[in-house]
Amino acid sequence: MERGSTNRDVRLTNRKVVVNTLFHSEPMTKQDLVIKTGLSLPTINYILKDLTAQGLITQGEKLDSSGGRPASYIQPVFDSGYSIGINVSENCVRIAMSDLAPKLLSKDKSPMAFEDTKEYWTAVNSLLKQFIAKNSVNPSKLLGISLSLTSAITLHEEKASYFNNQRIDQLDLVQVRNYFDHDITITNSSKMAGFAQAWGAMETEDIVYLTMNETIGGAIMSKRDVLNFSSKNAMFGHMSIEKDGRKCSCGKKGCLDAYCSTRALTGLSGTTLDEFFEGVDTGNPAYQAILEDYLIHLAVGINDIRVIFDTDIVIGGEMSTYLQRYIERLQELLREMNPFGDPGTYARIGKYGEYDSSVGAGLVHNNRRLSS
Repeated sequence: MERGSTNRDVRLTNRKVVVNTLFHSEPMTKQDLVIKTGLSLPTINYILKDLTAQGLITQGEKLDSSGGRPASYIQPVFDSGYSIGINVSENCVRIAMSDLAPKLLSKDKSPMAFEDTKEYWTAVNSLLKQFIAKNSVNPSKLLGISLSLTSAITLHEEKASYFNNQRIDQLDLVQVRNYFDHDITITNSSKMAGFAQAWGAMETEDIVYLTMNETIGGAIMSKRDVLNFSSKNAMFGHMSIEKDGRKCSCGKKGCLDAYCSTRALTGLSGTTLDEFFEGVDTGNPAYQAILEDYLIHLAVGINDIRVIFDTDIVIGGEMSTYLQRYIERLQELLREMNPFGDPGTYARIGKYGEYDSSVGAGLVHNNRRLSS
Protein backbone atom coordinates (compact mmCIF):
# COMPACT_ATOMS: atom_id res chain seq x y z
CA MET A 1 0.00 0.00 0.00
CA GLU A 2 1.33 3.45 -0.90
CA ARG A 3 2.03 5.81 1.96
CA GLY A 4 -1.02 7.98 2.57
CA SER A 5 -3.42 5.48 1.00
CA THR A 6 -6.54 4.65 2.97
CA ASN A 7 -8.55 1.43 3.01
CA ARG A 8 -11.14 3.18 0.87
CA ASP A 9 -8.46 4.12 -1.69
CA VAL A 10 -7.32 0.51 -1.85
CA ARG A 11 -10.90 -0.75 -2.29
CA LEU A 12 -11.53 1.71 -5.11
CA THR A 13 -8.26 0.77 -6.80
CA ASN A 14 -9.04 -2.94 -6.55
CA ARG A 15 -12.53 -2.36 -7.91
CA LYS A 16 -11.17 -0.42 -10.87
CA VAL A 17 -8.68 -3.20 -11.63
CA VAL A 18 -11.44 -5.82 -11.61
CA VAL A 19 -13.85 -3.74 -13.71
CA ASN A 20 -11.21 -2.86 -16.30
CA THR A 21 -10.17 -6.50 -16.53
CA LEU A 22 -13.73 -7.79 -16.94
CA PHE A 23 -14.93 -5.16 -19.39
CA HIS A 24 -11.82 -5.13 -21.56
CA SER A 25 -10.85 -8.80 -21.77
CA GLU A 26 -12.23 -12.10 -22.98
CA PRO A 27 -14.83 -13.82 -20.71
CA MET A 28 -13.23 -15.29 -17.59
CA THR A 29 -14.00 -17.20 -14.41
CA LYS A 30 -13.32 -16.08 -10.84
CA GLN A 31 -10.11 -18.10 -10.83
CA ASP A 32 -9.02 -16.46 -14.09
CA LEU A 33 -9.70 -13.09 -12.48
CA VAL A 34 -7.60 -13.98 -9.43
CA ILE A 35 -4.68 -14.93 -11.67
CA LYS A 36 -5.09 -11.93 -13.97
CA THR A 37 -5.40 -9.28 -11.24
CA GLY A 38 -3.29 -10.80 -8.48
CA LEU A 39 -6.07 -10.11 -5.96
CA SER A 40 -7.25 -12.66 -3.40
CA LEU A 41 -10.40 -14.73 -3.94
CA PRO A 42 -12.23 -13.10 -0.96
CA THR A 43 -11.48 -9.65 -2.42
CA ILE A 44 -12.69 -10.78 -5.85
CA ASN A 45 -15.88 -12.22 -4.35
CA TYR A 46 -16.61 -8.98 -2.48
CA ILE A 47 -16.18 -6.86 -5.61
CA LEU A 48 -18.20 -9.22 -7.81
CA LYS A 49 -21.07 -9.15 -5.32
CA ASP A 50 -21.09 -5.35 -5.49
CA LEU A 51 -20.94 -5.31 -9.31
CA THR A 52 -23.80 -7.83 -9.50
CA ALA A 53 -25.94 -5.67 -7.22
CA GLN A 54 -25.29 -2.71 -9.52
CA GLY A 55 -26.39 -4.70 -12.57
CA LEU A 56 -22.97 -4.47 -14.20
CA ILE A 57 -22.27 -8.22 -14.33
CA THR A 58 -24.20 -11.48 -14.35
CA GLN A 59 -23.43 -15.20 -14.42
CA GLY A 60 -22.48 -16.37 -17.88
CA GLU A 61 -21.94 -19.75 -19.53
CA LYS A 62 -21.14 -22.68 -17.24
CA LEU A 63 -18.01 -24.68 -17.99
CA ASP A 64 -17.84 -28.46 -18.21
CA SER A 65 -16.85 -30.01 -14.90
CA SER A 66 -14.94 -33.23 -14.26
CA GLY A 67 -16.23 -33.22 -10.70
CA GLY A 68 -17.39 -30.73 -8.12
CA ARG A 69 -19.30 -27.54 -8.70
CA PRO A 70 -18.85 -26.30 -12.30
CA ALA A 71 -17.29 -22.88 -12.76
CA SER A 72 -19.01 -20.25 -14.89
CA TYR A 73 -17.89 -17.25 -16.82
CA ILE A 74 -18.51 -13.78 -15.43
CA GLN A 75 -20.55 -11.88 -18.01
CA PRO A 76 -20.38 -8.07 -18.15
CA VAL A 77 -23.77 -6.50 -18.88
CA PHE A 78 -22.65 -4.20 -21.66
CA ASP A 79 -26.15 -2.93 -22.41
CA SER A 80 -26.80 -1.79 -18.84
CA GLY A 81 -25.80 1.72 -19.86
CA TYR A 82 -25.38 3.91 -22.93
CA SER A 83 -23.57 7.16 -23.56
CA ILE A 84 -23.96 9.76 -26.30
CA GLY A 85 -21.28 12.04 -27.66
CA ILE A 86 -21.71 15.03 -29.97
CA ASN A 87 -18.85 16.57 -31.92
CA VAL A 88 -19.23 19.94 -33.62
CA SER A 89 -16.62 20.94 -36.18
CA GLU A 90 -16.36 23.70 -38.76
CA ASN A 91 -18.71 22.06 -41.23
CA CYS A 92 -20.39 19.12 -39.56
CA VAL A 93 -22.17 17.76 -36.49
CA ARG A 94 -21.50 14.11 -35.63
CA ILE A 95 -23.37 12.15 -32.96
CA ALA A 96 -22.52 8.66 -31.68
CA MET A 97 -23.94 6.28 -29.07
CA SER A 98 -21.93 3.52 -27.38
CA ASP A 99 -22.58 0.86 -24.77
CA LEU A 100 -20.25 -0.17 -21.94
CA ALA A 101 -18.20 -2.57 -24.12
CA PRO A 102 -17.60 0.07 -25.61
CA LYS A 103 -19.35 -0.80 -28.87
CA LEU A 104 -20.44 1.89 -31.31
CA LEU A 105 -24.19 1.27 -31.61
CA SER A 106 -25.38 4.19 -33.70
CA LYS A 107 -23.93 7.22 -35.46
CA ASP A 108 -25.22 10.15 -37.46
CA LYS A 109 -23.66 13.00 -39.43
CA SER A 110 -25.26 16.30 -40.45
CA PRO A 111 -23.45 18.92 -42.57
CA MET A 112 -23.76 22.25 -40.75
CA ALA A 113 -21.39 25.23 -40.79
CA PHE A 114 -20.36 26.25 -37.28
CA GLU A 115 -21.66 29.53 -35.87
CA ASP A 116 -21.72 30.60 -32.26
CA THR A 117 -25.35 31.69 -32.46
CA LYS A 118 -28.61 30.76 -30.78
CA GLU A 119 -29.90 29.40 -34.08
CA TYR A 120 -26.92 27.09 -34.53
CA TRP A 121 -26.98 25.63 -31.02
CA THR A 122 -30.76 25.24 -31.14
CA ALA A 123 -30.33 23.25 -34.36
CA VAL A 124 -27.70 21.01 -32.72
CA ASN A 125 -30.08 20.41 -29.81
CA SER A 126 -32.77 19.38 -32.32
CA LEU A 127 -30.38 16.92 -33.97
CA LEU A 128 -29.64 15.41 -30.56
CA LYS A 129 -33.34 14.99 -29.74
CA GLN A 130 -33.97 13.37 -33.13
CA PHE A 131 -31.05 10.98 -32.57
CA ILE A 132 -32.35 9.96 -29.14
CA ALA A 133 -35.86 9.42 -30.53
CA LYS A 134 -34.63 7.45 -33.55
CA ASN A 135 -32.64 5.09 -31.34
CA SER A 136 -35.41 4.74 -28.72
CA VAL A 137 -32.91 5.45 -25.96
CA ASN A 138 -34.14 4.34 -22.53
CA PRO A 139 -33.70 7.39 -20.25
CA SER A 140 -32.95 5.14 -17.26
CA LYS A 141 -29.96 3.65 -19.12
CA LEU A 142 -28.60 6.91 -20.52
CA LEU A 143 -25.41 7.54 -18.55
CA GLY A 144 -24.80 11.00 -19.93
CA ILE A 145 -24.26 13.22 -22.96
CA SER A 146 -21.09 15.10 -23.82
CA LEU A 147 -20.34 17.76 -26.40
CA SER A 148 -16.82 17.92 -27.83
CA LEU A 149 -15.44 21.13 -29.33
CA THR A 150 -12.37 21.90 -31.43
CA SER A 151 -11.35 24.47 -28.83
CA ALA A 152 -8.92 25.03 -26.00
CA ILE A 153 -11.24 24.65 -23.01
CA THR A 154 -10.63 26.22 -19.62
CA LEU A 155 -13.44 24.69 -17.57
CA HIS A 156 -12.92 26.64 -14.36
CA GLU A 157 -13.37 29.82 -16.40
CA GLU A 158 -16.28 28.32 -18.38
CA LYS A 159 -14.69 29.54 -21.61
CA ALA A 160 -13.41 27.93 -24.80
CA SER A 161 -11.04 29.58 -27.27
CA TYR A 162 -11.12 28.90 -31.01
CA PHE A 163 -9.60 30.36 -34.16
CA ASN A 164 -11.99 32.30 -36.38
CA ASN A 165 -10.54 33.88 -39.53
CA GLN A 166 -7.12 34.30 -37.92
CA ARG A 167 -8.44 35.78 -34.68
CA ILE A 168 -9.18 34.09 -31.37
CA ASP A 169 -12.83 34.09 -30.32
CA GLN A 170 -14.37 32.91 -27.04
CA LEU A 171 -17.27 30.54 -26.46
CA ASP A 172 -19.37 31.02 -23.34
CA LEU A 173 -19.82 27.41 -22.19
CA VAL A 174 -22.58 28.29 -19.72
CA GLN A 175 -24.62 29.79 -22.52
CA VAL A 176 -23.93 26.83 -24.80
CA ARG A 177 -25.26 24.41 -22.16
CA ASN A 178 -28.41 26.49 -21.78
CA TYR A 179 -29.37 25.80 -25.40
CA PHE A 180 -29.74 22.06 -24.72
CA ASP A 181 -32.72 20.25 -23.21
CA HIS A 182 -30.39 17.67 -21.62
CA ASP A 183 -27.53 18.20 -19.20
CA ILE A 184 -24.30 18.05 -21.16
CA THR A 185 -20.61 17.89 -20.35
CA ILE A 186 -18.33 19.93 -22.61
CA THR A 187 -14.93 18.54 -23.61
CA ASN A 188 -12.09 19.02 -26.10
CA SER A 189 -12.58 17.01 -29.30
CA SER A 190 -8.95 15.91 -29.76
CA LYS A 191 -8.62 14.74 -26.17
CA MET A 192 -11.86 12.77 -26.48
CA ALA A 193 -10.70 11.21 -29.75
CA GLY A 194 -7.60 9.94 -27.97
CA PHE A 195 -9.77 8.67 -25.13
CA ALA A 196 -11.89 6.68 -27.61
CA GLN A 197 -8.82 5.06 -29.13
CA ALA A 198 -7.23 4.22 -25.79
CA TRP A 199 -10.35 2.49 -24.45
CA GLY A 200 -12.20 1.36 -27.56
CA ALA A 201 -9.13 -0.17 -29.20
CA MET A 202 -7.76 -1.53 -25.89
CA GLU A 203 -4.43 0.24 -26.20
CA THR A 204 -2.01 -1.30 -23.72
CA GLU A 205 0.88 1.13 -24.28
CA ASP A 206 1.14 4.91 -24.17
CA ILE A 207 0.26 6.62 -27.47
CA VAL A 208 0.05 10.02 -29.08
CA TYR A 209 -3.22 10.47 -30.93
CA LEU A 210 -3.33 12.80 -33.94
CA THR A 211 -6.77 14.06 -35.00
CA MET A 212 -6.94 15.14 -38.63
CA ASN A 213 -10.04 17.09 -39.55
CA GLU A 214 -10.60 20.69 -40.74
CA THR A 215 -7.93 21.42 -38.15
CA ILE A 216 -5.31 19.15 -36.58
CA GLY A 217 -5.15 18.44 -32.87
CA GLY A 218 -3.99 15.69 -30.61
CA ALA A 219 -3.92 13.94 -27.27
CA ILE A 220 -1.13 12.42 -25.21
CA MET A 221 -2.41 9.18 -23.71
CA SER A 222 -0.71 7.45 -20.78
CA LYS A 223 -2.20 4.41 -19.05
CA ARG A 224 -5.38 5.00 -21.07
CA ASP A 225 -5.83 8.48 -19.66
CA VAL A 226 -5.37 11.94 -21.16
CA LEU A 227 -2.37 13.89 -19.92
CA ASN A 228 -3.71 17.40 -19.34
CA PHE A 229 -0.66 19.60 -18.87
CA SER A 230 -2.69 22.64 -19.94
CA SER A 231 -5.73 23.48 -22.06
CA LYS A 232 -3.48 24.00 -25.10
CA ASN A 233 -1.27 20.91 -24.92
CA ALA A 234 -0.93 18.62 -27.94
CA MET A 235 -2.13 21.24 -30.45
CA PHE A 236 0.12 19.59 -33.03
CA GLY A 237 -1.52 21.42 -35.91
CA HIS A 238 0.36 24.54 -34.86
CA MET A 239 3.83 23.00 -34.92
CA SER A 240 5.95 24.96 -37.38
CA ILE A 241 7.18 22.68 -40.18
CA GLU A 242 8.01 25.30 -42.86
CA LYS A 243 9.68 28.65 -42.20
CA ASP A 244 7.58 31.42 -43.83
CA GLY A 245 5.31 28.74 -45.29
CA ARG A 246 1.59 28.76 -45.99
CA LYS A 247 -0.69 30.97 -43.92
CA CYS A 248 -2.49 29.11 -41.13
CA SER A 249 -5.88 29.81 -39.57
CA CYS A 250 -4.04 30.99 -36.45
CA GLY A 251 -2.47 33.84 -38.43
CA LYS A 252 1.06 32.38 -38.41
CA LYS A 253 2.90 30.76 -41.30
CA GLY A 254 4.19 27.25 -41.85
CA CYS A 255 2.00 25.34 -39.35
CA LEU A 256 1.27 21.64 -39.90
CA ASP A 257 -2.40 22.64 -40.06
CA ALA A 258 -1.76 24.69 -43.20
CA TYR A 259 -0.36 21.62 -44.98
CA CYS A 260 -2.16 18.58 -43.62
CA SER A 261 -5.67 19.49 -42.45
CA THR A 262 -8.58 18.41 -44.63
CA ARG A 263 -9.21 22.11 -45.29
CA ALA A 264 -5.69 22.49 -46.69
CA LEU A 265 -6.13 19.52 -49.01
CA THR A 266 -9.53 20.53 -50.38
CA GLY A 267 -8.36 24.13 -50.71
CA LEU A 268 -5.44 23.14 -52.93
CA SER A 269 -7.46 20.78 -55.10
CA GLY A 270 -10.69 22.79 -55.21
CA THR A 271 -12.63 19.56 -54.60
CA THR A 272 -14.26 17.59 -51.84
CA LEU A 273 -12.18 14.86 -50.19
CA ASP A 274 -14.14 12.16 -52.03
CA GLU A 275 -13.58 13.88 -55.37
CA PHE A 276 -9.89 14.41 -54.66
CA PHE A 277 -9.16 10.79 -53.79
CA GLU A 278 -11.24 9.54 -56.71
CA GLY A 279 -8.97 11.67 -58.89
CA VAL A 280 -5.89 10.17 -57.25
CA ASP A 281 -7.22 6.66 -57.83
CA THR A 282 -7.95 7.36 -61.51
CA GLY A 283 -4.43 8.68 -62.12
CA ASN A 284 -4.87 12.46 -62.08
CA PRO A 285 -1.20 13.61 -62.02
CA ALA A 286 -1.94 16.97 -60.37
CA TYR A 287 -3.84 15.30 -57.53
CA GLN A 288 -1.15 12.64 -57.13
CA ALA A 289 1.50 15.36 -56.79
CA ILE A 290 -0.61 17.17 -54.18
CA LEU A 291 -1.03 13.92 -52.23
CA GLU A 292 2.70 13.17 -52.27
CA ASP A 293 3.48 16.66 -50.98
CA TYR A 294 0.80 16.17 -48.33
CA LEU A 295 2.31 12.88 -47.17
CA ILE A 296 5.82 14.36 -47.02
CA HIS A 297 4.70 17.24 -44.78
CA LEU A 298 2.64 14.88 -42.63
CA ALA A 299 5.69 12.64 -42.23
CA VAL A 300 7.75 15.65 -41.10
CA GLY A 301 5.17 16.43 -38.40
CA ILE A 302 4.80 12.83 -37.25
CA ASN A 303 8.57 12.31 -37.17
CA ASP A 304 8.94 15.36 -34.91
CA ILE A 305 6.29 13.98 -32.55
CA ARG A 306 8.00 10.58 -32.52
CA VAL A 307 11.39 12.08 -31.63
CA ILE A 308 9.80 13.90 -28.67
CA PHE A 309 7.56 11.14 -27.27
CA ASP A 310 8.99 7.86 -28.64
CA THR A 311 5.56 6.22 -28.69
CA ASP A 312 3.21 4.92 -31.35
CA ILE A 313 1.33 7.70 -33.13
CA VAL A 314 -2.25 6.87 -34.03
CA ILE A 315 -3.95 8.86 -36.78
CA GLY A 316 -7.66 9.58 -36.43
CA GLY A 317 -10.31 11.99 -37.60
CA GLU A 318 -11.99 12.30 -40.98
CA MET A 319 -8.71 12.13 -42.89
CA SER A 320 -7.73 8.79 -41.38
CA THR A 321 -10.35 6.96 -43.46
CA TYR A 322 -8.65 8.13 -46.66
CA LEU A 323 -5.09 7.72 -45.38
CA GLN A 324 -5.61 4.02 -44.67
CA ARG A 325 -4.88 3.33 -48.35
CA TYR A 326 -1.60 5.27 -48.23
CA ILE A 327 -0.30 4.24 -44.82
CA GLU A 328 2.53 2.16 -46.33
CA ARG A 329 3.83 5.17 -48.28
CA LEU A 330 3.64 7.30 -45.14
CA GLN A 331 5.51 4.65 -43.16
CA GLU A 332 8.18 4.51 -45.87
CA LEU A 333 8.71 8.27 -45.59
CA LEU A 334 8.92 7.97 -41.81
CA ARG A 335 11.58 5.26 -42.04
CA GLU A 336 13.67 7.55 -44.25
CA MET A 337 13.33 10.52 -41.88
CA ASN A 338 13.83 8.87 -38.51
CA PRO A 339 17.39 9.35 -37.20
CA PHE A 340 17.31 6.22 -35.04
CA GLY A 341 16.28 3.70 -37.67
CA ASP A 342 12.78 3.22 -36.24
CA PRO A 343 10.41 1.34 -38.53
CA GLY A 344 7.63 3.58 -39.78
CA THR A 345 5.03 1.14 -38.50
CA TYR A 346 4.81 3.16 -35.28
CA ALA A 347 2.35 5.35 -37.22
CA ARG A 348 -1.00 3.65 -37.70
CA ILE A 349 -4.68 4.36 -38.30
CA GLY A 350 -7.17 4.61 -35.41
CA LYS A 351 -10.34 2.63 -34.85
CA TYR A 352 -13.18 5.16 -35.07
CA GLY A 353 -12.23 7.48 -37.93
CA GLU A 354 -14.33 10.63 -38.19
CA TYR A 355 -16.46 9.57 -35.19
CA ASP A 356 -13.55 9.29 -32.74
CA SER A 357 -14.33 12.58 -30.95
CA SER A 358 -18.04 11.75 -30.67
CA VAL A 359 -17.37 8.26 -29.32
CA GLY A 360 -14.76 9.50 -26.86
CA ALA A 361 -16.99 12.27 -25.57
CA GLY A 362 -19.59 9.68 -24.64
CA LEU A 363 -17.05 7.34 -23.07
CA VAL A 364 -16.41 9.92 -20.36
CA HIS A 365 -19.74 8.82 -18.87
CA ASN A 366 -18.99 5.11 -19.38
CA ASN A 367 -15.76 5.57 -17.48
CA ARG A 368 -17.55 7.38 -14.67
CA ARG A 369 -20.15 4.60 -14.41
CA LEU A 370 -17.57 1.84 -14.29
CA SER A 371 -15.43 3.72 -11.78
CA SER A 372 -18.22 4.60 -9.33
